[in-house]
Amino acid sequence: MTLYSCNSDIFVDDFTPDVTDLVLGGEDDSRVIRFHSDDWTTLTLACGDAGTGAVMTVTPVGGEPFIGKALTGDGSIVLKGELIDMSVTRRGASVTVHVNYAVGRGDIHMTLFASNDDTNVSQDIAMTISRINGLEIESVDYTLHSWGSTMHKDAYEISEFSLPASKPSQSWQPVLPGGLLTFYKMSAFSADEEYLSALVGQKVPVPTKTRLDWWNWELRGDSVKIMRDLSYTHLQHYPPIPPVEVQPGSTVTLWNVTEDIIFDFEIKVKNRFSGVSRIVPMKLSMDHTEEYTYTTK
Repeated sequence: MTLYSCNSDIFVDDFTPDVTDLVLGGEDDSRVIRFHSDDWTTLTLACGDAGTGAVMTVTPVGGEPFIGKALTGDGSIVLKGELIDMSVTRRGASVTVHVNYAVGRGDIHMTLFASNDDTNVSQDIAMTISRINGLEIESVDYTLHSWGSTMHKDAYEISEFSLPASKPSQSWQPVLPGGLLTFYKMSAFSADEEYLSALVGQKVPVPTKTRLDWWNWELRGDSVKIMRDLSYTHLQHYPPIPPVEVQPGSTVTLWNVTEDIIFDFEIKVKNRFSGVSRIVPMKLSMDHTEEYTYTTK
């Protein structure tokens, strides 16, 4: 039997855990940590930022619950927020970690500390929780009568047309069967960043216009994946491209001149585990056609 101490007058049994790190899934997953003995006093859960509305509650066996992160003796520590619900329960030499749900993208990193308060001996267990998709989009609402611009303009080549020298001049009106290439990204207030991350990849409608001479924004059926980094799509609804006269032996290239337009919109989402809905305000930054131009050579 191994005995060790930080104080020559106090000896404690070895309470080394059978694991030093755990990986748990984000939905209904559990792990049991078995210590070599129960000769330790306090269990502490350290998790950093656990997300919106997260509260940690400690309930000792036979005692009253309180807000905190350290449990003395047997009992439980429950961490619950809008996107996370998990518990850590101690019974003697065993500790059970159970994740009801952890919604979002990426991993959450936590640490469990088991310590003997008399000797300051401590054992650490690193935990990683792999979050999952658990948000359902119930509705998307745009404020189409109010929009802004970054005043940033760009232009890119769409296609080119060449007419052999032996042919007469010809009127050319480009057709884009695959849609009009457009760049976009989403953003959210800092308090809603975790929701934006959790929604990445899900589709939402986006506004478009069908004429160049005014900003007649409407939802006409185009949709994009929610992305926080600059991404692209091909719009099926866009202002008509005017025809151009192509002279024999010349090459005509069409250019799309765009302006970065910003829209405010709200997404109503529901946590499929808790059933609770929330309105998440977001912004869409999207390039829209301001004019078409042609170059000839």
